[in-house]
Amino acid sequence: MLTTYLSIDIGGTNLKYALLDHSGNLISRNTVKTPHTLDEFLSTVKQIIEMNIRHHIKGIAFSVPGKVARQSGTVYYGGSLPFLDHLSLKQIFESQYHLPVSVENDGKSAALAEQWLGQLKNVENGAMIVLGTGVGGGHHH
Repeated sequence: MLTTYLSIDIGGTNLKYALLDHSGNLISRNTVKTPHTLDEFLSTVKQIIEMNIRHHIKGIAFSVPGKVARQSGTVYYGGSLPFLDHLSLKQIFESQYHLPVSVENDGKSAALAEQWLGQLKNVENGAMIVLGTGVGGGHHH
């Protein structure tokens, strides 16, 4: 059985989500419009998780605008999505689905992905600029 992970990128315009294997290979991906109320947002994320849970996912990763307290998985200053402020995606979804959940800033997520499998592979110090509905950035060293 294939080990899969669900990755959800929360953008100001769209929620992009994908199933990946342990090597980072894309299995499937999709996009839905980002809801702009907390209740609709949580409902949409639950639908995405429940559509993919049959694939025996081993964890969920969120890429979010704003600052992130990584231990608690809490978002602060959610960019163009103010309802994300002080929301702990980690606590909400770990307790509901009993799966490991990680939450990371979108610019940092992009930098980490590029360092793992992309243009920043084998680069000692790198930076990433993310241009979307908002502007973000991330680095690694």
